[in-house]
Amino acid sequence: YHAGPPLNYQALDHMNSTENNAKRGWGIVRSYQQSKLANLLFARALASRYNDKQITAYSLHPGVIDTNLTSSIPFASVAKLFMCNKTVEQGAATTVYCALKPGLEKESGRYFNDSSVTNLADKWTDNDINTFWEWTEKVIRERTANL
Repeated sequence: YHAGPPLNYQALDHMNSTENNAKRGWGIVRSYQQSKLANLLFARALASRYNDKQITAYSLHPGVIDTNLTSSIPFASVAKLFMCNKTVEQGAATTVYCALKPGLEKESGRYFNDSSVTNLADKWTDNDINTFWEWTEKVIRERTANL
């Protein structure tokens, strides 16, 4: 699993606009990659900020599962033969592992694949994490100002 290119904050600012998405060539794959990278950075940020409160956070890849999400893949029936390698139960295994495994607290903020910790989350610096957190706060403020 690859989380994709570096997080593009300007593009994320415009993700909710179909017109902007079309102009920028912001396709489903790129949107998916950016959302997964955002999940990874968010878990790292939560782990860093709330470690002293004994709150843990993990990011993970459940695997490619035959669900409604995969039905939107072009040539879905053919693609599923080669891509979907897990049942829903198998896909849930890493999530359950992270939630219930005793002693996993020391791995808070890390990225998991097939119930194993990986180095994927380690390539982003504290500065990257802080930039992402600040950007997230800004977007939340802007989009909730009139609520």
